[in-house]
Amino acid sequence: MLLTGLLIGAIAVVLGFVGGYPLGAKTALELYRQGLCTKTETERLLAFCNNSGPAFILGVVGAGIFGSGQIGLLLYASHCVASLLTGLLFRFYGHEDQRAKATSYPKPIAATTIPAAFTNGVLRSFSNLLNICAFVIFFSALLQLMSYFGVFTAIARLLSLMGVSSRYAPQLVAGLLELTSGVSSLGGVASSAGSISMAAFMLGWAGLSVHCQVLCFLIDSGLSARTYLLGNGLDSVMNYPWRKAILAFVRGEDDGRQLRSAVLSLAENYPAAVLNANLNLLSSHDVPRALTALVDPRDGEREDLAHRTLSPEQLALGKQRLRLASFLQFTLPGAPCIYYGDEAGMTGYRDPFNRGYFPWGREDADLQAHYRSLARLKAAWEPLRRGSVKVLAAGDGRFAFRRTFEGRSVTLWCNASPSAWTDAEQTGKVLFGNPHLPPMSFCAMEEPMC
Repeated sequence: MLLTGLLIGAIAVVLGFVGGYPLGAKTALELYRQGLCTKTETERLLAFCNNSGPAFILGVVGAGIFGSGQIGLLLYASHCVASLLTGLLFRFYGHEDQRAKATSYPKPIAATTIPAAFTNGVLRSFSNLLNICAFVIFFSALLQLMSYFGVFTAIARLLSLMGVSSRYAPQLVAGLLELTSGVSSLGGVASSAGSISMAAFMLGWAGLSVHCQVLCFLIDSGLSARTYLLGNGLDSVMNYPWRKAILAFVRGEDDGRQLRSAVLSLAENYPAAVLNANLNLLSSHDVPRALTALVDPRDGEREDLAHRTLSPEQLALGKQRLRLASFLQFTLPGAPCIYYGDEAGMTGYRDPFNRGYFPWGREDADLQAHYRSLARLKAAWEPLRRGSVKVLAAGDGRFAFRRTFEGRSVTLWCNASPSAWTDAEQTGKVLFGNPHLPPMSFCAMEEPMC
């Protein structure tokens, strides 16, 4: 019985470690509703099963914010260890009450029809999604209002009087409310022991946004939220607006001015640190793959899409356009989010045709080398990870912008027009790409230090 109980509880812990907030807490609650865990066991689980996932810690925080996979691994390992130690601390919670109660048995599974199970499943999934989105939107708006009315500054000053370093006080305020905003704001400070420790604290606390999501699940369950809140002492934005703007520019549907508007709009409405942590994507399971969308954006009936393929000419053009689109994906503010297989040249229309098997042994080696080079460029140049963005030129199928951080600047040139960009005012050292800017090309250049 003890071993069975441990295995059942491990389900919530493992899913929490792998799936991120708030999957661990939701799983624990579901185990309780099915009678697989007692009330005390579930409250104990809630103290440590709700955790941030590896995609967020390794990808967004480690690689995107601190520019280091090693820091990401350190944060994820410390996050997991801290969670397990919290579980050990709570192992005696409710111990006497639990021993005094009779052994509980799982509730019998009620029979139901397939239509009822399907409709209930869809309704519950949609309800949970709305719950999560509602709090993400609310706290995002709240953070913007606090920033606009100077509340951040006032609270930061108060924390400074209480002994919190003035360097980290604003980031701490953001992290207490919303995890993603808090850790992303650390991108504006050096990768020191202090900033890494602050990130670890924020990941452990999770933010009020995540706690409100979990508390919604607990309201009607009869469970106490005390252990959950004591044991925790976001969500990232998938940058779909830039996907649409990038694809339109590279396809030639936009001369560059719409892309400029999209960049300036997001830069003006998001704090810089939050903007630099947004997940920039070109493909996902929700939309057609970028290589396909870049040459054949038409939708159609499922039967039509199942038999539609790209011609060799379309495939070659798509890969050429994908190189330019991915250059923008890696150099605009945000953390590039690569849908599996894009780097290998996979094609696919909307779901389910964008979920094909990875082409092991048939990968496009040149495209893979291109993506590796972009990743090295992003990792090597801090302005591309943390810098501000300024649009220098937009129009006639051409787009140029500059990323600046602590006196260092990198200028990015993109030519999606059918002719060479001969009048580009380039200076500095070429870091990547073709400085002659022929049609469908790009270039990154280091500017002389100010």
